[in-house]
Amino acid sequence: MNGFDATLEEVDQLGDAEQIPALLQRVAERYGLKTVAYLGTGTLDRKVPRHEPFIAVTYPPEWVERYRARGYLNIDPAIQIGLRRLLPIDWDEFGKGGGNLRQFFG
Repeated sequence: MNGFDATLEEVDQLGDAEQIPALLQRVAERYGLKTVAYLGTGTLDRKVPRHEPFIAVTYPPEWVERYRARGYLNIDPAIQIGLRRLLPIDWDEFGKGGGNLRQFFG
């Protein structure tokens, strides 16, 4: 079974949303990626408030806390583009921009 088929099988076997971060970690390792992120909107999971998107990432918890506290969801170009397409996003596609975007990228 190739990596893609293995990933699809793992997705199919997920029991609940709490298993997604571990799956993303395996996907990152399988494909040699530094990080993987998943954003879901309009989820049916009652544990996620309707105004909050479901976020599962392989980033450190401190980074996620900073991301949320600073409202980066509103300026993150990956979110803006990701909501309009299905294909994965490569950060090399983005410029550094200015203002808040420059602070976001560091």
